[in-house]
Amino acid sequence: MHYKRYFLFLILTAVFTTGCEKNFLENDPLIGSTEANFYQTEEDAINATIAAYDVLQFELTPNGHFRWFWGDIISDDADKGGSGDNDVATLGQLERFQGASNNELLESEWRASYKGIARANIVLEKVPAIEMNVNLQNRLLAEVKFI
Repeated sequence: MHYKRYFLFLILTAVFTTGCEKNFLENDPLIGSTEANFYQTEEDAINATIAAYDVLQFELTPNGHFRWFWGDIISDDADKGGSGDNDVATLGQLERFQGASNNELLESEWRASYKGIARANIVLEKVPAIEMNVNLQNRLLAEVKFI
């Protein structure tokens, strides 16, 4: 029984006497880009603009819903289909223009759209400070303002 106390004493002693760096959680990333090290070059500005455009081609919303139904089912180009009214009931509500404002499909679509807006806003914030071709810089800024 005494060996358990002795073992516990050794563990506690090791924990409390071992030193650690003051900022051990603040390590620089070993690989990859972060917002802090990305917006440095002309190529970074181009890639950030492309990232803002990227959300316009998402086939799925962040919640995993297909986006094609906005132009097909919500219009009259296609019917919802499925096995009945309870099969994706929220889509059926939207098809009949009876969807509530808290409809998960609407919320997911807004989330996808605002991801693009957030990316465009970051470009507008970071790209003006990059030393690069002024004409290209102005074009990229105008593109993200359009987005």
